[in-house]
Amino acid sequence: MLVVFFGLSSLLDTRGVKVLIWSMGALILCYLGVQSIRTGGRKIDFEQQTGSPSKNPFLVGYLVNISNPIAAVFWLGIFGSLISASVGVRPALEGLVRGSTILIGILIWHTSMSILTHWGKRFVNEKSARVISIVAGGMLFLFGLRFGFFAVRTLLA
Repeated sequence: MLVVFFGLSSLLDTRGVKVLIWSMGALILCYLGVQSIRTGGRKIDFEQQTGSPSKNPFLVGYLVNISNPIAAVFWLGIFGSLISASVGVRPALEGLVRGSTILIGILIWHTSMSILTHWGKRFVNEKSARVISIVAGGMLFLFGLRFGFFAVRTLLA
């Protein structure tokens, strides 16, 4: 977050970079949304277990997320586009506070999802998991369209 905020903030002020970042964010979110909707239509087997269980699944989940190459694209595409929207409009301290709240929100989200995934599978059946996947995919896709709108608006401005 700090690298994006401090290192790239001056670069993010250019129109071409803003369009590129908004577009990357739009493509990623639309792709993830479509994939989530597609997997929501498939049969989900809750009993299937692959591999050996980890001693610390929370740590493994965070390490997988941090080492995921799409995470770097997320930080530049989605987070970068949110920061670029505030560059030059708001004071730097306000941008840092906004970025920090995004980071805190992401940490709360991942922790909550880890807990819900671990304990919630006892209460979620296949039909509700499909509905959740389709609704979440739809929301991701709509946010992707929103980012695409901002890309086009920035390009035409």
